[in-house]
Amino acid sequence: MGAGNMSKHDELGSSKASIYDAEKGAIPCVHIWRVGVKSCWKLCPIKTTWAFLNTDLVQKEVKATVSQKTTLSCEVADTKTEVKWFKDGKQLTSSKTVHTESKGKLRQLVIDSVEKKDAGEYICDAGPEKMPFKIQVAGKSRE
Repeated sequence: MGAGNMSKHDELGSSKASIYDAEKGAIPCVHIWRVGVKSCWKLCPIKTTWAFLNTDLVQKEVKATVSQKTTLSCEVADTKTEVKWFKDGKQLTSSKTVHTESKGKLRQLVIDSVEKKDAGEYICDAGPEKMPFKIQVAGKSRE
């Protein structure tokens, strides 16, 4: 007899395991079964695709010099993925010196002529996933 008022057939057991994803490595899962019953369920995260690819190859900290061109780049899993770029929590819009580019799976934020004010924290937002970047600016501003 099991715990409380449950019969042996009503007892649940579980174990932790993982499946392997080529991009993200091991993904934890939980196996659940009923004691004495030949059925088993495996609960894994629903998400099997990822917004970003090759995250370990991305240059997330960029050191730029005043007046040089600087590009932040990330690779998305789907060519149709749209991203939004943020600087210090505020969404960026295209201007004379800042614009975005999409080339296949590559998403880029391009700053044509870096200024001191461009230093800060940047985010590439692909919906549920976000990739952080940081730009440090060296050199004197043109005045």
